[in-house]
Amino acid sequence: MTTRTAFGLALVIAAAAAALPAAHGARRIRLQAEAQGADRAEHAYRASNRGVARLEQFDYEAAAAQFREALKIDPSLTAARANLAIALYYAGQIDDAQTEARAAQQAQPQLAQPPYLLGLIAKGQNQADEAAAAFKRVLAIDPEDVGSRVNLGQVYLQERNAKAALPLFREALAREPFNVTAAYGLATALVRAGDADAGRDAMQKFQTLRDSAYGVTYAPGYLQQGRYAEAIASTGAEPELVNEPTPDVAFVDATADSLKGASDAAGRGSAAAPSTAGGITLFDLDGDFDEDLLVVDETSMRLYRNDGGRFTDITASAKLDVRSTGRAVGAVAGDYDNDGKVDLCLLREDGPRLFHQAAGGTFEDVTAAALGSAAAVAGVRTGAFVDVDHDGDLDLVIAGSGPVRLLRNNGTGTFADIAAAAGLASAATAAVAIVPTDYDNRRDIDLAIVGERGPVLFQNRRDGTFADVARDVGLAATGAVRGVAAGDVNKDGFTDFLFLRGDQPATFAMSDGRGRFTMRDAPRETAGLVAAQLLDYDNDGLLDLIGAAPAGLRLFRNLGTRWADVSGRAAPGAAAGVSQI
Repeated sequence: MTTRTAFGLALVIAAAAAALPAAHGARRIRLQAEAQGADRAEHAYRASNRGVARLEQFDYEAAAAQFREALKIDPSLTAARANLAIALYYAGQIDDAQTEARAAQQAQPQLAQPPYLLGLIAKGQNQADEAAAAFKRVLAIDPEDVGSRVNLGQVYLQERNAKAALPLFREALAREPFNVTAAYGLATALVRAGDADAGRDAMQKFQTLRDSAYGVTYAPGYLQQGRYAEAIASTGAEPELVNEPTPDVAFVDATADSLKGASDAAGRGSAAAPSTAGGITLFDLDGDFDEDLLVVDETSMRLYRNDGGRFTDITASAKLDVRSTGRAVGAVAGDYDNDGKVDLCLLREDGPRLFHQAAGGTFEDVTAAALGSAAAVAGVRTGAFVDVDHDGDLDLVIAGSGPVRLLRNNGTGTFADIAAAAGLASAATAAVAIVPTDYDNRRDIDLAIVGERGPVLFQNRRDGTFADVARDVGLAATGAVRGVAAGDVNKDGFTDFLFLRGDQPATFAMSDGRGRFTMRDAPRETAGLVAAQLLDYDNDGLLDLIGAAPAGLRLFRNLGTRWADVSGRAAPGAAAGVSQI
């Protein structure tokens, strides 16, 4: 090495050494700036959410103040600007609302709330062309929006263009059969278009819907003018709000301390072969606002009362110390006779058994009198208490190796099997689980049923019947489904599903916010799960996934756009052989 080269290398080394503190300092400054940015975003979203809460209390001035505070913290938060426009609109400050809505629209052209609000303002000022253009813009952003169709139809009616209004009201009713305003608009448009007979029929349907308990009528107030006239709340799933470091939260097996004397076999199987019989049901037996525990095995059940986190076996005093003649697979709880006390339905492969809770916390078997011939339905594997007809009392849905059975509550302590009339009797699902849910947010109960033949989704038609729409809404066949969990994973206000697929990784069915689903693979570590639940274990606002497998519990943390397996940290030493959650 020459002297010149050695000197040059020494200079490079010296320069690099001198640069190290500066590099570390720059990195520290960058990290501090990122942390400050994250804090600023969180504070801005928090202020905006406080404004949303104020709007829901109809305190429009206070809401506007919160949205202005959010924009002061982060002027680029367009959602807060759109929310400010909405608050000002309902506060009667129309000019200022219009200004803010236009600014929000310019900042984020794909946001539907600003043009929708501008449409409402123009419509209220009898500016038909401007209103029509605004609602058409919303429909370009969201082709499924009902509110824009209804409002645009009303604009056309005001312009004496009934023929242009007709398809809009028809399309709105097809998407929301309970929309009273759309029903009235359709009847009016038919009459004005010269179809008097059809107009009379439509008016009769409108009057029936108006007098029902579930109709939705648009009105000038907040929460009454369509989804895009409502403020945007932060979901916690925004990338800048997700806190990726795993929190110091862990599950601890408290069985020995809380459930002394319980059979280790109840609700568990061996590590090699989890049991498919039996199950656990949490419910508030005695109305003291804590969850009591029913443990079912193949031939018997045990009832444990929760006393401050410790469970006492009260099976005998509750008169539930009965042997099951058929193999039991679980139980569901619900107050079917509205007497304020929770009743139980034991699910057995040779038929359900219904236990009514009487005075003093005791149970009596009322199967024969209440269920009639349905008591002999064989192959029952799953069930649910749910008010499918919205008459104020709980009906009972059961399924298994045979057709689905819908037992309507007669309001007299008895049930009638109406599965055939409801369009369910021909559905052979080989079911293992039922999820009552309003998957399309139409304010009625739909039924998701999974089993050996994959998922089935029965949409409530509001005429006493159900129709399987699984294929229509994108629930593609995934093969045999061993279990299901449901919850709003992507925070769009609609139900998502997780389908367990035995030795294969589970599959998510993610709602698109419009009543359809996109199938996505769950983490590969979900293979082998036999039960699962979606819950927010770390209180960050996002639903996480806990699953049971022969090797123990698995816990997956929701990071907004991906999942992190935190089983080793959050569920250390979890017992093996878990088969129920």
